[in-house]
Amino acid sequence: MKELILIRHAKSSWENRALTDFDRPLNYRGQHDAPFMGEKLAASGFVPELIITSPAVRTLQTADLFAKALGYPPDKLIQEPTMYEANIQDLLAIIHKIPDTHERVALFGHNPGMTSLCYVLSLHDVENIPTCGMAVIRFDVQSWQDVVPKKGEFVMFDYPKRYKT
Repeated sequence: MKELILIRHAKSSWENRALTDFDRPLNYRGQHDAPFMGEKLAASGFVPELIITSPAVRTLQTADLFAKALGYPPDKLIQEPTMYEANIQDLLAIIHKIPDTHERVALFGHNPGMTSLCYVLSLHDVENIPTCGMAVIRFDVQSWQDVVPKKGEFVMFDYPKRYKT
């Protein structure tokens, strides 16, 4: 059994318009939401054994804050350059390279890739994975190479605004 946790980066800052999209950091809300959702993920029992992240600043910061909340060593984050602006084929290629010794893996990335991947793998229609949102998909397989479209079981979906009144 393999479980994939798809997490979209937290809210980023547009304050410095001179920065490239890749270099935008988290804003205040993103810095608050990421550890909060990391704690929610830990409480749900879906603690990843491996974290793979886009190297974009906002995504790396999100993964780092989640890692700290999960008790995952931040120095063990795997930065995958192809996660930035990844399409479905890119994301599936990343998944297929995951060592089979890991049963539960988190991918930190961007939209539209995260939302599209969620749908393609599970056929569960999540209209949009919002910033700092996360979806868990389970696969009845022994190898990550056997993760294919339409074969995932949608298990969980959560996002920060769910907790705001």
